[in-house]
Amino acid sequence: MKKNYKITKYRYLDYKAMEDKIGNVQAQILNLIGDRTSKGGVSYWRFRNEYKKMKEKNNLPILEEFPEKFNKTMNEIYTVRNYSHHMTDAKFIEWKNYREKQLIEAGHKLFEVWPSEEIVIDRYEYVEIEWIWQLVLSQIEFKKIVKEVLMQMKKDYSILYGKSIKIRSKWKDKVGCSHFEVSIKGFKRHQGKMK
Repeated sequence: MKKNYKITKYRYLDYKAMEDKIGNVQAQILNLIGDRTSKGGVSYWRFRNEYKKMKEKNNLPILEEFPEKFNKTMNEIYTVRNYSHHMTDAKFIEWKNYREKQLIEAGHKLFEVWPSEEIVIDRYEYVEIEWIWQLVLSQIEFKKIVKEVLMQMKKDYSILYGKSIKIRSKWKDKVGCSHFEVSIKGFKRHQGKMK
């Protein structure tokens, strides 16, 4: 198996379909946990921040301060969220460095044919199997971090509710379409068309 590792490949479009599905869910989770905007965004970080302000004005239960290790986790989530949602300077610089290295390795031959009236886009049929391993490993790590945050959220909820909270799955036959109005009205409200 180890011999075949370097030659094993996976269809590029199949990989991208899988990566996009995972990436979409991950982006949603990163926003729900780590968005630190003070207006317009709902997240666990914002809930804690707003609750702290309310606690100062009202007689509400005290939520424990985050341990230092958990603060590090929340900061890491915030950093990953911003990096994955934006074209950062750091990302741009690394792409620039990578392209400059390619030019040096190619002996600047690219300048002999570029720019031209034709824009060439590289497309791939396959990816090396390492792409899948990296995707799996990153998701294992991400799942650990999210589980840590969910446990802290459960603690907070238990304090607010006044009892220890249990989580139970309840399976139903199907989900209807009545909740579509939440998305439709939510988007209209976001656009300022509803108050």
